[in-house]
Amino acid sequence: MTILDERAEEMATRLQASGTARVRGRIARRRRTRGALTALAVVPLVALAAWGIGVAGRTPAVEPARGMEIRLDEPLEPQVVEAIGAGDVDAVRDLLALGADPAYVDEDGAATADVVPTLAYRAMLRCDTAVLRVLDEHGAPRVTLWPPDEDLAVRAAMTFCEPEALLEALEASPMAATPERVVALAVEEADLLAVNALIAAGYPTEIEGRWSALASAAQAARADREELISLLLSLGADPAAVIEGEPIAEWLVGRTSSGVVDQIAEAAEVAS
Repeated sequence: MTILDERAEEMATRLQASGTARVRGRIARRRRTRGALTALAVVPLVALAAWGIGVAGRTPAVEPARGMEIRLDEPLEPQVVEAIGAGDVDAVRDLLALGADPAYVDEDGAATADVVPTLAYRAMLRCDTAVLRVLDEHGAPRVTLWPPDEDLAVRAAMTFCEPEALLEALEASPMAATPERVVALAVEEADLLAVNALIAAGYPTEIEGRWSALASAAQAARADREELISLLLSLGADPAAVIEGEPIAEWLVGRTSSGVVDQIAEAAEVAS
């Protein structure tokens, strides 16, 4: 039995014991207060405008929406997608408790052509670790048949999120990805801040004789490749490390540009 299966079985047992009456009660209370909360939410914006403080153009932190209305006479799964988009943690939790399928995929709403947009992936497109925790608790899969063997929540976090959210997504990941695989993915897809955070958190820069973050970075198709290599060197990556019996610079000949090979070779010479 997989971790996801265990989580799903545990949640099913919990729901059988408690039923859904409590959830339905919360929905009723939410409906009664929804109008009042909407009216109150307008006041701060009006006050800010009166004080001459700009509101438009700011990128707010992820904050839970107030009282999304759950429609019991409609399919639950699209409402989960809606709740995730609104950052409504309580609605996500309630919808899953009511029986929404945590493995639901809205392929028509795919964010990118090469990713199956699982609920966990959608949560981390918003860097919403609170929603991700709820999804994890209910056994929502992070991995699909495509791309295979890849935690899509982590992938989204690497692309869109601050380092703290990335590290939290990694910590709770059900995937048994090796540390070097995590760093290799980061140097291929993430920004320099994320790479820095991973190395600072203890992720490796090389596995002697087998792998080096410098080698992965040297072969990555990214515009800031030389800056990435400089960052890795400053974080302690060994430019003289050996891969398959050859120093990195020699191993990279024919696998990347001569400029990158020279950059690593010069660093190895300085370090010797």
